[in-house]
Amino acid sequence: MQIKLLTVGKFSETCYGQLAEIYRRRISRYHSMEIVAVRAEKLSSLSPQEAMLREAKRILDRVRDADCCVILDIEGKTLDSLGLAEWLDRRIARGTQKLTFIIGGPFGLHSSVREAAQERLSLSSLTLAHELAAVVCLEQIYRACTILRGENYHK
Repeated sequence: MQIKLLTVGKFSETCYGQLAEIYRRRISRYHSMEIVAVRAEKLSSLSPQEAMLREAKRILDRVRDADCCVILDIEGKTLDSLGLAEWLDRRIARGTQKLTFIIGGPFGLHSSVREAAQERLSLSSLTLAHELAAVVCLEQIYRACTILRGENYHK
């Protein structure tokens, strides 16, 4: 399976980028994994809605061929780590070839991205900075992979 994490904006803090790369490499032992950042809009000259719309166009250009598009959203389905592993296992069993997780910018995701998504998952009921959300998402994907393989990381 090919897994992609698509974020609005690059990692501005080196520590987040380093952690993301560590988990990307770990996940790559199990599945093809890439992290893609689309350019975030500068908010000083645009309304939040216009910024989200412009970001949405860049996001949708990157996901149109994805078999399964998952947005990370505070209102999405909440899973524990075992639940995420089971969810991933079901995706693999269904033959999903491409899985794209999307994390929005400061104002979230435009409705066009929400409508394009097949799933909505929540990492937490807390609002997380997109860089932290990306690291948490990657760590949980890695944890799910180790659970499915019966490895010790998750214990």
